[in-house]
Amino acid sequence: MAIGVKLKGKAGEFCSEDFTPTKWAAADEKAKIANKLTRFILGGFQQTSFRKRMYQRLSNMFGHIAHYDSNGFYSTWFTDIKSCRDWVEHVTGSWLSGIGDPRFTWSDVEKALVQWIKDNQIQEQLDELYHLDVEHKERSLLTALQQKYATEEVLPPGFIADKDFYTANHESASVTVLGGQMAISSQRVPPVSFIMAKRTL
Repeated sequence: MAIGVKLKGKAGEFCSEDFTPTKWAAADEKAKIANKLTRFILGGFQQTSFRKRMYQRLSNMFGHIAHYDSNGFYSTWFTDIKSCRDWVEHVTGSWLSGIGDPRFTWSDVEKALVQWIKDNQIQEQLDELYHLDVEHKERSLLTALQQKYATEEVLPPGFIADKDFYTANHESASVTVLGGQMAISSQRVPPVSFIMAKRTL
């Protein structure tokens, strides 16, 4: 699923001069993968952009593990806003990021990507998207609950849970509290609704 929006920022323009070649990878290859990763991030972590080569390289960076295969890796880190946010926190906060000699590792690429993430405020953007997503889900739940319980009578002010016995009249409703339950009878609602209540006098 990834995230439904593109992030703001400038895609990486790394070149071979920015990195140190290893015995197994040329500096130009390091630059190409780094640039592709920045475009992957800005594009919203879309699975269609998460190709085999990117998976093979990324699963060996930032202290990552393989997660069995590319699908397992993607489902762990990029399926929603929270997981993408967690991934950014991982790569920018892990003590393993940037560790090692660049003549033998991709530590120089890791350092460059961490700095690019900070320069483009990727963490801050994902934090904002995550909080908006949480708020949207909570408001949707609130709306659903309000619709579900819309036919129930609202308690008069000043009542919370207790085992007292109290009887009161509120507008046209007859309210009785007995043994910790409030029974509300009204012509405006179904015959009886039970709600925990207490008078706070």
